[in-house]
Amino acid sequence: MNKIPYTYCLIKYMHDPKVGEMLNIGVLLSSPAASFIGIRMNRHYERLSKTFAGFDGERYRGITDGIESAVQKLQPRTDVSELFQVSDKIATVEDVINIISPDRGLSIQFGPMLAGL
Repeated sequence: MNKIPYTYCLIKYMHDPKVGEMLNIGVLLSSPAASFIGIRMNRHYERLSKTFAGFDGERYRGITDGIESAVQKLQPRTDVSELFQVSDKIATVEDVINIISPDRGLSIQFGPMLAGL
């Protein structure tokens, strides 16, 4: 069995930063050893609209689609390993976050970086 190191973080939605309530909406994972960057986000917003008054579902879908698109653009069509060979800018999921979302003061928050094998 191969053990491949990776880093990941949970993606959270925060409706009102003053209150600080958040719900998990996805996960971002990076593994340079496997030439992989991936993201999974929940596009369904029923739980969010029931939790947060004034929640805008269409805006949420637009934001999550934009984040997923930004991650997909980091993956070259030919060979993902080229990204990691050409650039040492992406060593962890933190590096991916800094590329796709340098301003973290938005409703979409990235949790702390975690790691595994």
